[in-house]
Amino acid sequence: KKTTFNKKKMETKWKEMKEKQEKITTPFKLRERTPEESRIKHKIKLGTDEKLRKHFLMAGGEIRIGRLLEEMDILAGVVAYNHAEGFHKERKLTIVTASVDRIELIKAIIPYYDIHMEGKVTYTGRSSMEIKILLSQTQSTEENGRKEQNMVAYFTMVARAAFENKSVPVHPLARKTKEDEDAYELGEGNRKIRMQSMKNSLYINPPNEEESTLLHQFFLSTVNKDEKSQSSITSTTLQNTICMNPDKSNIHGKVFGGYLMRVGFELAHATVHLHCGITPRFVSLDENHFLHPVELGSISKIKAQIVFTNDKRCVVQCEVMVMNPSTGQQKRTNIFHFTFESPSGFKRKVIPITYQEGITYLGGRRTYHKGKAFALAMR
Repeated sequence: KKTTFNKKKMETKWKEMKEKQEKITTPFKLRERTPEESRIKHKIKLGTDEKLRKHFLMAGGEIRIGRLLEEMDILAGVVAYNHAEGFHKERKLTIVTASVDRIELIKAIIPYYDIHMEGKVTYTGRSSMEIKILLSQTQSTEENGRKEQNMVAYFTMVARAAFENKSVPVHPLARKTKEDEDAYELGEGNRKIRMQSMKNSLYINPPNEEESTLLHQFFLSTVNKDEKSQSSITSTTLQNTICMNPDKSNIHGKVFGGYLMRVGFELAHATVHLHCGITPRFVSLDENHFLHPVELGSISKIKAQIVFTNDKRCVVQCEVMVMNPSTGQQKRTNIFHFTFESPSGFKRKVIPITYQEGITYLGGRRTYHKGKAFALAMR
């Protein structure tokens, strides 16, 4: 895949793990496995590889976050296959990214130092696995210098039978240390929050009393409004249409989820940049859902909108819609939410004008506050 410029080492990890699991002769049996057994480490050598570094740089010299999202998605897949023994000859699993609960930038990443990536399983359900990924840097040329955490991510991966449309159980997680137990409790809490969010979805239930009052306040603010200080959600829209070619494929012959996150992020970044006039700072990625696989050869429309703003931060929602050229039908396959910060704030506040925009706004508002609560829980 051209999207993985650090691909040789990562492909080697895939190949070694696959060959090792395929050589297992003992019958497969579910058993407890520790987080240490699934741990995978990976290094992006930006400090010494100038050619590699160019692929991770933005025009202004900042780190290209979208590239890191791709790398994290790949690593999450490797960790999940490692834990579930997905290549065991009695298994032959298809493991997919179901959602990303949170990716948070803790500290700015310097593109002239190596990036250390580490992933492991921190929670398991019957067929699901939560993968925690940490990115850190040693801001020194010394190999044994002190590492400082820069980013943390939580992916939810799901195991399915390769040739049947059904879920497959994975190894339960053994917790041997307090750190393991704490991480498992956080994972259980994340699962409950996801379930509650689905039950409370604005596509199922109407806004609560506080939210209804807020929508009415927005309505009143549109009367004799100052158009220079407010923008509608629709007016912030940017769109991109892409034909999904084979160079974007994953090991299952579908479009690589990390690629979709990257193009979604970069469109979201451009949306905020145009709205506020200066380069925004990435804060987090929250509540991202992979609803359906995207087929190779499909035509996909990606739409980004600013759906929530406060004084200095905003939430951008990106939707990926797959279009059928023959029938004209569209199917939503992915929803991404990115939070950005503008150091000078927003001269124009984004508000909903129609009821549909109002529901979209409330969804972005919920995502923002849930992300803040998640960040506090991770501390």
